[in-house]
Amino acid sequence: MVIDRENLSLKTASRKELQKAVDKIDRNTIHRRVCSRLNSLLGFIGRRERLEAADYNVNPTVFSETEFLNLVYNIQAPAEFKDHTENIRDLYFTLFYTGMRLGEAFALFDKPKADPKTGRKLNFLDGKTIRLSSQMLKDTKKITSPKTGDERNAYVIQNQISRVEAWARLDRTVKEKLRTIEFSRLIKIAGKATFPGDSEKQNLRTHDCRHSYTCHLINNNVSISIVAKSLGNSVLACEKYYVSHLKEEGLEMIDQIMSRPKLRKVS
Repeated sequence: MVIDRENLSLKTASRKELQKAVDKIDRNTIHRRVCSRLNSLLGFIGRRERLEAADYNVNPTVFSETEFLNLVYNIQAPAEFKDHTENIRDLYFTLFYTGMRLGEAFALFDKPKADPKTGRKLNFLDGKTIRLSSQMLKDTKKITSPKTGDERNAYVIQNQISRVEAWARLDRTVKEKLRTIEFSRLIKIAGKATFPGDSEKQNLRTHDCRHSYTCHLINNNVSISIVAKSLGNSVLACEKYYVSHLKEEGLEMIDQIMSRPKLRKVS
């Protein structure tokens, strides 16, 4: 994407030339991924220069549970996957009610098992808790560590546990087949059909299910530190991106906590 398009060489191009080429990528996630891979290659050939990744500055779009339930039934499978329409909807239920990333959801199953190629533990549903250890990459279907590299527990909002269980039971060969779909395109089309008068919700991304899960928990008085752990994010990142989406009662709760008088130490 960067080297071929700009006719550059990793050996001879200056850091400034490489950075300028990377900065032309206008999608944050791709920009950061390309930057990370180029830095690995630069290190491999003995160059110490490092390219700088863009700050993550996407403003999350959040929808309520009622809005999601209207949205999900407008999600239609691509023509070649019509037989898997309900499987795809189960996936969206899983994303909205667990807050998992897309690749993590594709590595979710209904019982503990390991990937035969890598030996890495796959994610599994344990009651309403997800033991999360891995993700499935889109291009290769390879099982790797989660984005942050750490194992964690994720939690299922109980309303639609049966849909999450149905996705977890789905065979891995079917999941690998579905992994090739451009899911953000599907939800964007559904958003236009569901919210014809709302320009913000007509441009949805699959990752907005995760944003909405987060805001739902925070607005229901779940500790932001617990939410951060279940997402695999830092508390700082959660505060940065989600506090602005708190409802009035959530803001009042924060105000009450911050206004409490501090206890004096007794000597």
